[in-house]
Amino acid sequence: MRVVVVGAGAVGGAFAGMLARAGRDVVLLGRGIALEAIRLDGLRLLGAKGGYSIPIRATDRAEEIGPADLILICTKTYDLKAALESARPCLGEGTVILPLQNGVESEDMAGSVLGVDRVMGCVAYVGAVAESPGKIRHDLGGRLVIGEVSGGESERGRKLRSFFEESGIPCRLTSAVRHDLWEKLVGNSVINVIPAITGCRVGDLIRDPRSEETTRAALEEAAAVSGSQDSPIDEEKISGHLDFCRRYPEFETSTQQDVRRGRPTEVEAFNGAIMRAGRSAGVPTPIHTTLYRLLKAREAIESRRNAER
Repeated sequence: MRVVVVGAGAVGGAFAGMLARAGRDVVLLGRGIALEAIRLDGLRLLGAKGGYSIPIRATDRAEEIGPADLILICTKTYDLKAALESARPCLGEGTVILPLQNGVESEDMAGSVLGVDRVMGCVAYVGAVAESPGKIRHDLGGRLVIGEVSGGESERGRKLRSFFEESGIPCRLTSAVRHDLWEKLVGNSVINVIPAITGCRVGDLIRDPRSEETTRAALEEAAAVSGSQDSPIDEEKISGHLDFCRRYPEFETSTQQDVRRGRPTEVEAFNGAIMRAGRSAGVPTPIHTTLYRLLKAREAIESRRNAER
């Protein structure tokens, strides 16, 4: 199976590296300094159990790759459309596209650009950080949940699950992937975002009764929106998001990293998606509207500060 990974950042680098280390036929489609670093020195992966360098084919020209069996879209959500177009030359008969992105809207956009029948839903759980171009640290996770966007199971889903499992990447096949996408978004829209606004660590979100009450209220509001989309999130799942804060109190979220570096955030895929779905279903979202506005303001402030340095 030929795999094309679009995006040479933290997520793309982590999954491309794991596949390459397993001996899979994988090509990294990237751009900029990350691509150049990988071309020169290979892909470097660091983890709790040590690090290693992996030679991997990397290019910015999809025309050089040829048809792929599987395309993993690993860019940020705001780059999704450009990423999909860049991968178009890699489409072949039966090519499957998996967006490994945040939010609940990527699958629909991917379908509208490259064809609904090609796209499967995917939830990626990986705590990865690009320490420098081509140098990825992933100490947390590296597992996937996949499924047909329309629901149910399929033969291609079973084949992909086996492919990832045999490559050392835990993978669960679900018949309700939209529910899994919403479950992750409920947590991301709160736990990923509030530290980016405030500068706190994840553990601070539950450090005292007042902060935990605020965090829970935001999670419950997102869960109410999720329920309006036929994806109910129960108390056990909400408690699970809070437990994450207890298990990884010093964790720096991806949105926090983006803000610190003066980069655009995925606020539209997080709180923006909650607001849009809530508006459509008639579910009020005052907390997430506030988080959206605050994160947009913080993003603008940090972007200006970085530009002035």
